[in-house]
Amino acid sequence: MQKNIKIIAPAAVAVVVAGYFGLGAYASSQAEKDIEDWLYDNNLSGKVRWDSVSSTPFGGTVTLKGVRIEEKNPLVGNIEVDIARVEISDFENERDRKRIKLDLADVALSDTLKGPGNLPLKGLLHASGRTEIGAFDTRVDADYDVKAGDLSLQYSITVPELLSADTRIELKNLPDMESIASTVAAGMGGFGGGPLAMLGELESVEIGKSSFTVRDLGYFKRRSLIEQRHKYALDPMKGDADKQRKAAFEADVERQQRGCEQELGKLLPSAKDACEAWIDLANGKGEGAKVAIAPERQVRVSDISRLFMAPEQAGPMIKRLQLEVDSL
Repeated sequence: MQKNIKIIAPAAVAVVVAGYFGLGAYASSQAEKDIEDWLYDNNLSGKVRWDSVSSTPFGGTVTLKGVRIEEKNPLVGNIEVDIARVEISDFENERDRKRIKLDLADVALSDTLKGPGNLPLKGLLHASGRTEIGAFDTRVDADYDVKAGDLSLQYSITVPELLSADTRIELKNLPDMESIASTVAAGMGGFGGGPLAMLGELESVEIGKSSFTVRDLGYFKRRSLIEQRHKYALDPMKGDADKQRKAAFEADVERQQRGCEQELGKLLPSAKDACEAWIDLANGKGEGAKVAIAPERQVRVSDISRLFMAPEQAGPMIKRLQLEVDSL
């Protein structure tokens, strides 16, 4: 009996291991077919390629390696993006629930940034005295409960030697996306009808806990140093140029701080700290800053849009949002 157990036990383990990897191979094959179908349905076939696709058993996590995206765009020129790894997990695409976690590692845009287009990252690079950007990481985590109308979204990006940013948004009472699409389509007959119809559909959306965080990884500090070289007029009769720039810079930051406090003093209970957080960051003196809201009572998109017509309501609105601004 013991002899049989010694033979059966390793054999059983081998069968389980073989089954596991076999199931993984099947899941990988199925995942690749699903991706190809999705690209085809969205007119992206031929624009996205990859070296390999792998999947955990049952398709819990799908990983694409050596991904290349090519798109010819008349507005920004040819877009070429190389991504070392794309990881898709927690994916659900049912009628009442849609969610996904998407991790992109080592995203390379160097060739695209050298082209004629005017991508936002180009402005960041040039303002900080750089012409090339290193590979960066980015992540999207979205969960949309269609039936309840609740959406939670997180987007983060880390660009080496520039900055990192993290955005978190919670929305409630979202209308069904199909309803929005049909409303917009119906309104396209009139001038501006489509966009206005969409805004009408979104007015009842409620805003939940949300935040935006940015951390300086070198961008703001370098940009500030470059600005200081050209922004301030120097007097050759007053001695050392660096000392003059430093004095002018400090005085400029103080003026910005006072102006900000005057603007926000009636709106924020801690206007001094809030202004200091963002002004220090913008001038390369801070490590980072964060803006967060955590409304305990209902705040709708329509409430915020009314501020354009009634700016005197900004104070009560900010209080209702429980807006906080802090340094990192």
